[in-house]
Amino acid sequence: MPRTYKNNWVAKKMVVNFNQKQWRQDLASFIVNKLNWYDVRVSRSRTIEKSSKYNDGIKEFEIYDSYNNYFKVTYSNQNTIISTSHPEILNEYLINKGN
Repeated sequence: MPRTYKNNWVAKKMVVNFNQKQWRQDLASFIVNKLNWYDVRVSRSRTIEKSSKYNDGIKEFEIYDSYNNYFKVTYSNQNTIISTSHPEILNEYLINKGN
């Protein structure tokens, strides 16, 4: 049976999902503009605590530059923030994205 391809989709609002690389990179871009950091890198999302019946586990990632400045985010369930090193900047980012 041939595969069918759609050329239209139902409109959906995008939700921040730090499991996806583009959302971590978008946050890094926001930090570059906000804090004037240069040569910024984003780490992979690492699992700190395994998933359980009620959540997807606890994960963290870091945004850092070559001058030993870092921005650490610990999250659960894709976008529930548990802790961060700069809460006011992360709150501003989430407000700008509409979450």
